[in-house]
Amino acid sequence: MTQHTTLPSPALLQQHLRGLPHPVTRAQLLAHARSECKRVIGALALLPQEQYSRPADVSKAFGELAQQILNGASYPASRDDLMAYARDLDTALLVIEALLRIPDQDYDDPDAVVTGIIEVQPLDG
Repeated sequence: MTQHTTLPSPALLQQHLRGLPHPVTRAQLLAHARSECKRVIGALALLPQEQYSRPADVSKAFGELAQQILNGASYPASRDDLMAYARDLDTALLVIEALLRIPDQDYDDPDAVVTGIIEVQPLDG
């Protein structure tokens, strides 16, 4: 019996391997992929229990989660201020990682932060 598999696109592979230092071994690639998979699964587990009609809805839900967490921060706030605030709250590491990827600038309110998260790190692959 032949087993059929669908390979991901090279662009998708590169997206998940972004930031991995080279040269790299196959074992290191696999370890990184496993950690990425856990990170994505962890992010999805934080989302509300509902039906999502399109990939953008998933990104929006993650952004709203971050917004709830960051509502109490003092604004304007820099990326570093927001990360420190999230750490002080013992926020999920995934939210802190998302903040790390937004541009290093001052944000006027939680909505601006959410926009940065959605633009920089969409969860729809």
